[in-house]
Amino acid sequence: MTHDVERAEQVRVPFATSAARTARHHLSAFLHDQHLAQQLMDDALVVISELVTNAVRHATPQQDGGSTRLPGALSADNVDEVGRGLSIVSTLTRRWWVEAHGSDVRVSALLDAG
Repeated sequence: MTHDVERAEQVRVPFATSAARTARHHLSAFLHDQHLAQQLMDDALVVISELVTNAVRHATPQQDGGSTRLPGALSADNVDEVGRGLSIVSTLTRRWWVEAHGSDVRVSALLDAG
């Protein structure tokens, strides 16, 4: 059984280390209201955490013109402490993609609901 979530929300998070926690909190409440399977919710929370953490770590605040590099998965060794975020996102999602319009960059991910 598939479950298409038709309602969407947009949440602004601070450009700070607390951003991933804030995003997880809002996404958790949104997904809970959708009555989705716990595993799907868990995967979605990992994905949002990785994407937001990457944005805070690698991008620059919008008022500074945004990042000059588009996000992309890196090849990380098992001993590397960083560099696996988008590989994790690739594993947990059907697909993820980047849309760039000038200095505006959006990273989106699609998860299978069942």
